[in-house]
Amino acid sequence: ALCCCSLLLVPVPVSCDDSDSSSSTTTTTTSTAVPCTLCPDGSPIDPSLSTKTLPFLEPYFGYVPTCTEWEESVSTNLNSTSVDCGNTRTVSTICGCEPPVGSCNLCPEGQNITDPDRMVPFVEDWYGFVPTCELWDGMMNGMQDGSPECTA
Repeated sequence: ALCCCSLLLVPVPVSCDDSDSSSSTTTTTTSTAVPCTLCPDGSPIDPSLSTKTLPFLEPYFGYVPTCTEWEESVSTNLNSTSVDCGNTRTVSTICGCEPPVGSCNLCPEGQNITDPDRMVPFVEDWYGFVPTCELWDGMMNGMQDGSPECTA
């Protein structure tokens, strides 16, 4: 039996668009934009996972990035109040970020996934790729425990 539940999940878009090149002049005004941090609590990623590769991000990067490259891209390209920042943080647990308090867990009772690298092919049509149990669990962390999406 697969340790992954049948749930409605949202894909995790990551904008790496450099199109904000409109300002070529330096000004002395203070920007109120706060860069996005990969970990919702603002902490850095787990150093032991810095070189972990993230194949699910290849369509957005054009190559398979590491957790460190993802963290750098997020802080460079996303504003902390953007939808993309929030969506990105939903799977940040795969790089060692703490899940939000009260977040949904893939496995009942919140236990650890027993086979994080197991592929979940039956959700490929939802995302356009086959996630692993670990990635799917990370996506679950973006939902509130007890919500209709979490309990579906």
